[in-house]
Amino acid sequence: MGTATSGNIFNLVSGAALGALGFGTSGTTQKVGVSIVSVLNAVMGILGLTGGRKQMAKARRTTHRSSSGKKLYAVRDSKGRFKDIQTYKRAHRMDLKKKSKAEKAKKK
Repeated sequence: MGTATSGNIFNLVSGAALGALGFGTSGTTQKVGVSIVSVLNAVMGILGLTGGRKQMAKARRTTHRSSSGKKLYAVRDSKGRFKDIQTYKRAHRMDLKKKSKAEKAKKK
């Protein structure tokens, strides 16, 4: 089970716990319960940030169209999740700006 999946499960459980605390419990119980869940959420966040991450594969682009008809690229990470939405114009400009290894070696 990856970090993202365990984090999602924890968020579902903590949301259910907070929902249960909100209905029909005394004020003291709510304060203690919310404090405990908040601390656990903070610990899970810290563990998620410091957990080892695998090196990502090359980003892939999926083409889309905006409501005005402009071509868009949806940049995805190695797991297939959306990372960025770019206009074709911006992405193309950045691609032209990058130099290949051959171009860099030729310049030396």
